[in-house]
Formats: sequence, C-alpha cells, structure tokens
Amino acid sequence: MKWLYIFLGIIAAFLAVLFIFGEETTSSDIPTQASLAQQAVAKVGQDNVYMIDVRTEAEWQESHAEGAVWWGLEEELKQGNLPNIAKDSEIYIYCRSGNRSAEATSILTNGGFSDVSDFGAFNNWTAAGGTTASGETVLP
Repeated sequence: MKWLYIFLGIIAAFLAVLFIFGEETTSSDIPTQASLAQQAVAKVGQDNVYMIDVRTEAEWQESHAEGAVWWGLEEELKQGNLPNIAKDSEIYIYCRSGNRSAEATSILTNGGFSDVSDFGAFNNWTAAGGTTASGETVLP
C-alpha cells in the first residue's frame, strides 16, 4: 500500500509540474478557416502566393475567387497531376463546402508542398471580403 501512495504522489507531482510549466495551447492559437480566408484575401496577387480552386471546372466558370487558379481535385490532383509551382509557395485551397479542399490539402502536402492552408468553403472567401470572377479557366 505504501508503494501505491508513493506512485500516486509522483504522478501528482508530475501533473503539477506540467500544469505550472506546460505551454498552454488554446483554440485561439489554431487558425480558423475564416481567418485563413482573411489572410488569403489580404495576400491575393502577391508573388509566390496561390489561391487554388479545387472544385469542378463548371463550378469554377460559374464563379471563383478573383486571383485564384483552377486545379480540380478530380480532374487533376486525383490523377496525380500536381500544379507546376514552387514547392515552397504559399498556397490557399478552397472548394464548395470544405471536403474537397481538405483532401486536396493532404494530396499537396504529401506531394512535397510545404505551406498549404485550407480555408474550406468558397463562401469563406466572400465573407472575408474577397471579390469574385467568372468565366475562362486560369491554370497555375
């Protein structure tokens, strides 16, 4: 029984040290898709910054983020075709609802791209004040 008390005392001391000296991580430390969309709006058009729309080409032509390029998840990324841009480019990905952009982010990260952010749904772009365009497909 004595060993049990010693063991529990050691665990309690360890937890106290972690509580006192541990680095606190809060949900505010993790960027939200809305805040990533705001970053993208602020950086659109800068050198080495790309906004990639991974929706279908028909969705792109209907409306897309102004300054973005199209690189469809189904048509390009899932076929093994990665965009011909520098691997250290700052990349922001979006789609219609956030599902395809999450998958595209994973594919690009696994493909060696080091700075990929998923701001999820296209409406995050417009909610952040981003302007839209329509028409002809622009490739990276």
